[in-house]
Amino acid sequence: MTATSHTAADAPGNDVGVLMPVVVHFDDLDPMGLLHNGHYQVLVERAWGWFWRGKGLGGRSGLEGDGFNVAKTFDITYDRPIAEIGEYAVHLWMRRLGTTSATAGYRVCSVDGKTTYAHGSRTVVRLDSATMRPAPWSGQVSEIARTLGLPEASTTMLDEPTNLWLRGLLDRHEAVAGTVHVVRDDLLHITAAHNIPPRVQEITARIPLGKGMAGLAWEQDRPIQTRNLKEDDSDAVKPGAKAVDGKAAVALPVRGADGAVRAVVGLTWRDERELTEGELAKLDAEAESLPGTEAFVPQPRQSND
Repeated sequence: MTATSHTAADAPGNDVGVLMPVVVHFDDLDPMGLLHNGHYQVLVERAWGWFWRGKGLGGRSGLEGDGFNVAKTFDITYDRPIAEIGEYAVHLWMRRLGTTSATAGYRVCSVDGKTTYAHGSRTVVRLDSATMRPAPWSGQVSEIARTLGLPEASTTMLDEPTNLWLRGLLDRHEAVAGTVHVVRDDLLHITAAHNIPPRVQEITARIPLGKGMAGLAWEQDRPIQTRNLKEDDSDAVKPGAKAVDGKAAVALPVRGADGAVRAVVGLTWRDERELTEGELAKLDAEAESLPGTEAFVPQPRQSND
């Protein structure tokens, strides 16, 4: 557990999210008669589990579908000690929902939510139970998240593990900006972005087959590149792409185990350049390591004709 940068004052009111009742028992206390520091996390985990099970997620075992997820981070700050056994509550709300990850805020508080004893955040990653790789949440999770106060700014569904992977790829190839879009529901959906203006992220949140460099890379199943985003007047480079702070760019299709395109990775460089066949082959090989590629559900490819 680590300290969180959020303060208790950042927490929303009780009208946002949900208050889940919890109980502190005698054996939860430490030798000083205070709730053991490790048991605050137990209360939060129990509250989240009860909430999601109450919404019908996880099936009978609690581990089916969206219920098969693991904790990535758990941050906590202790505000005041709990010194008595009895009834308390955990205030839960959503901060961010990615394609495969979810970050929630919480407070361990009094039953009425007025007194905060600890606060922090918790991030989990949904896994495919067969491959143990990150897998997309179902639409039901997105719907439930919005009832827990998920900010509208989180609707672009950027995914933390994919963002980390993308930044590593960009660093290794000295690129200055990039994106990852995955194929879902006959569209490319943005899941990672680095040094991409918010407005461009919004415009490119969903890309149809054959539109722009990413859409063409998906349609043609081959890399699409340009020497200069600013000066390229072809149909491949859309106006929004010109707002990115860079010149040379490439969109690379990523294939799944069945050979079908599952995602498109985009990289942008500060200077003009034309990638050689060897450079493209190296990038293509690295792009295949995109997290969760095997977990993507096969999607039909449709023509715009």
